[in-house]
Amino acid sequence: MTEPRGVAVLGGGAGALAAAFELTSADDWRDRFTDVTVYVPGWRLGGKGASGRNAERCDRIEEHGLHVWFGFYNEAFWLLRRAYEALGDGAPAVPWTRAFSPIDKLVLWDRDGDEMRPWELSLPAAELDPGPAAPVDPAAATTRWLDSVWRDALEDLGVPGIAIPNPLRLAVAVAEASPADDLLALRETARLLRAAVELQRLGEEAFIGPLDPPFELRRLNRLLDLWSALLSGLVDENVLRPPGSFDPDAIARLDELELREWLRPRTRFDDTLDMSFVRVLYDLAFAYEDGEPERPNVAAGMAVQNLFRILFQHGGSLMLRMEGGMGDVVFAPLYRALHERGVRFRFFSHVTGLGLSADRRAIDTIELVEQARVSGGAEYEPLVQVGDQWCWPSRPLFDQLEEEDRDQNADFELAPDPLRRGTTTLRRGDDFDAVVLGIPVGALDDICGELAEANPRFEAMLENSSTVATQALQLWIAGDEAQPGLAPERPSIAGGLSKPFDTYCDMTHLVHRERWPAGSDVGQIAYLCGTLNEAAGADLATATEEAERVVGERLAGAVADRYVRVNTVGGERYVLTTAGSVKHRLAPGESGFENLVLAGDWTRTTINAGSVEAAVQSGRIAAAALMAEAPARQGPPRRAGERAYVDYGGLTNAPGPLLCAGTTLYGFWAPCDRDRLQALCRQVIEEPTAGAVSATPLLDHAVITFGVIDSIVPQTPPFNRMGEVTERHAAVWVPIRLRGPEGTPQIGVFLPYLWLDDPISIASGREVYGYAKNWGEPRFPGDRRGGVKGRVPPPGEPNRFSLDAWGIRSFGTGEHPGLRRLMEITREGPFGTTGPFGSAGVLGTVTDWLKPDHLEDLLDTARTAVNALGFARDELEDLGESLDAIRSMLKQEVNQIFLRQFRDPAGGGASQLQVVCAPARVDLDSFSAKVLGTHRLTLNQLDSHPLGEQLGLRSGPVGPCFRVKMDFTVDRGRVLWGR
Repeated sequence: MTEPRGVAVLGGGAGALAAAFELTSADDWRDRFTDVTVYVPGWRLGGKGASGRNAERCDRIEEHGLHVWFGFYNEAFWLLRRAYEALGDGAPAVPWTRAFSPIDKLVLWDRDGDEMRPWELSLPAAELDPGPAAPVDPAAATTRWLDSVWRDALEDLGVPGIAIPNPLRLAVAVAEASPADDLLALRETARLLRAAVELQRLGEEAFIGPLDPPFELRRLNRLLDLWSALLSGLVDENVLRPPGSFDPDAIARLDELELREWLRPRTRFDDTLDMSFVRVLYDLAFAYEDGEPERPNVAAGMAVQNLFRILFQHGGSLMLRMEGGMGDVVFAPLYRALHERGVRFRFFSHVTGLGLSADRRAIDTIELVEQARVSGGAEYEPLVQVGDQWCWPSRPLFDQLEEEDRDQNADFELAPDPLRRGTTTLRRGDDFDAVVLGIPVGALDDICGELAEANPRFEAMLENSSTVATQALQLWIAGDEAQPGLAPERPSIAGGLSKPFDTYCDMTHLVHRERWPAGSDVGQIAYLCGTLNEAAGADLATATEEAERVVGERLAGAVADRYVRVNTVGGERYVLTTAGSVKHRLAPGESGFENLVLAGDWTRTTINAGSVEAAVQSGRIAAAALMAEAPARQGPPRRAGERAYVDYGGLTNAPGPLLCAGTTLYGFWAPCDRDRLQALCRQVIEEPTAGAVSATPLLDHAVITFGVIDSIVPQTPPFNRMGEVTERHAAVWVPIRLRGPEGTPQIGVFLPYLWLDDPISIASGREVYGYAKNWGEPRFPGDRRGGVKGRVPPPGEPNRFSLDAWGIRSFGTGEHPGLRRLMEITREGPFGTTGPFGSAGVLGTVTDWLKPDHLEDLLDTARTAVNALGFARDELEDLGESLDAIRSMLKQEVNQIFLRQFRDPAGGGASQLQVVCAPARVDLDSFSAKVLGTHRLTLNQLDSHPLGEQLGLRSGPVGPCFRVKMDFTVDRGRVLWGR
């Protein structure tokens, strides 16, 4: 193995730091990398999220803008939690779970004639407990939410004779009574919402003269119209893929369209798309080209997906505000945790250019300005303490710099070379080996000229990335009375205000975090933000004038202090997602250059929008891509006598690790004959190894699974650049206890049967690992994806799973092989018939109300279901022990066990025989689960697939039954025994 490499992380925002954190999260990270060094301009970290404490103004917090986090930001909360945990006793006094507090009220402002009218909506609020997002049932989620909004509004309105439209009530009833994967119910729900809108439209037309409908009712009707148009569009264009996901190809088609233009033909009121609940979708994303209010532009697919995440996939609170500046709460702990790990920081380092190698395949040089030098060559110590928090100052700590570099007027963050120091060059092999490009896309044109010239895709990414200038206003207000011109109550966030400062959030809770002197009249704090209209020549002076107007028009109290900021340059600009731009984004591992990965909210992620969540997700993916590349260039250690694999012709397999993203898996615990399971383990594992490896089934049950993996991508170059496959499968899993040579895991799973519809997956799985893969066509509810064009079966019925296996019904009859129905699994009524543990209907009833959130909860479901039966069972103790063993395994890695064999061409024996362990690591942060209730298995006899004979599997009830969504990685296999 060659020496590990040095990594240069360019940029100090959330994406860059998430990559650095991920790179150094493994205990053995120094075995991979000699060092990780972060290069950042100026004196602080955070990028667009950087904040500072102004020591000359009572240590007030000064932000780049208004930063609120949405409750679905699971990746960002994961990073924050890990940073706080890494600091141990040195973590901030406020734990990470209380570093954010919920915002209780959303206030939307709409114009009613000459008057602006507020609409207060209560937001869900709960203690911070982020976790994997549960799948969304689109029909149930939208109709329940609309129903609750109507109920609250009508109660406040108090106008006799006005009620929730009957079609909306029916839509709620249909959605709640139907399974999430019922496409017919989804279509019926959309139809009923359209009927509700039409009914309300006719009702408004019936009002005459002075009997105009109340403004509040008209606003409710427009909200209903919006969601009717949205849901109808998703259904009509087959965007939704029940249960709870979106078809990525359909989303990509929507991303070519602007949101308003896509919705407009489906709305029934002329002014629906002008209402505040539409405008805030643009305002929150600063989605105005060049900052012009008349040029709203946001990609429809991205907007719809993220709207569903915001409203229905939050962790209990829809929006949260920080208990301090973003620098205090997020970037100071991140810096301290990384610094303690040994990550080096080179502040005052402004990158000005990246240079390519002679073959134009790798980054060879990094040109940067060393903006200032620390006295005596020491390390710059950037933080100051304010109360019990470590914080970033709003200005450099000049006393740490060399005397000639202490220019108080130097702008180290915006000016590349304020002291005219000139550039220096870092070189590959001497100063770095790999690069994480975490500089925002708004600053990359000048830096990445050579890269764009060498790579058309990189050039297209830069040309199609749009950014916008923003402005922010912070007000410290005398007294503690609420500001009715912004929001009638606190704590609240408001949208739809007149531009340019169209969004407001009450931040009064930060008064005690700053150092206002005793007797100060500062009683509340207001943050406002919006886009800066560059086309109109707006600048800091204009923003200051507008701030004066806002103060005069909106505030009831005197302003004790204020801070105005504009963000117009490079990395401070906000990243837009305009119609037609998403297809040009590059994923973090798709830079096109061997030693370069990308990190930031401008890359392709599941979010594809400017946000800390997208940046963190991108940084983590960038780190994973870099770590996957590292061992490939070093070369995995070759065993003595091992020969090189000859890749030629039609390449049909690839080595691990394999990244398996977007997995949906349905599982059914099925009763088997334990003696037959033991006999099969003996035949496949113990006898071929002469007892060197033995396996014992943990249970008298196996797990039958149906599912789809949206994307399987090898992580080893050059295979990681050869494309990806979608794998639809059905399988049988047998949990086993193992005994064998040193390194043999104690617990594993044995897959005696696995059916796929993709030839590449079959070949790779059999040849590389030893998976017992066969050709088959699984069908299951809602699936529209398939492995081979022209052979994709229609999706399964809403309550039916089926498998057609390529096999022979009866040996010895001259029958030719073909696709034969092997099994079906169907949903039964709420009480079922005979449960798999011998009690009629009880198991289905129990599992219907169990809602696991995490991986190991599925095992608790099995235990709870059995305990709930209330009768003695000989195997109960064994079951509990087995489930505990499986739980322990799942928390680390799932060890898949295979017999890998090749038949000798000269005879009937095996020319190679190995017992292989293929560890699969589940990304716990991506995991969500749901228990499905009672199902019944119907098993047909095929001599080529003797499941009954070999497993003791039989037709009848199966359960507990569950559905999981997750990402996982199949690592390189380990040979436990071989000859």
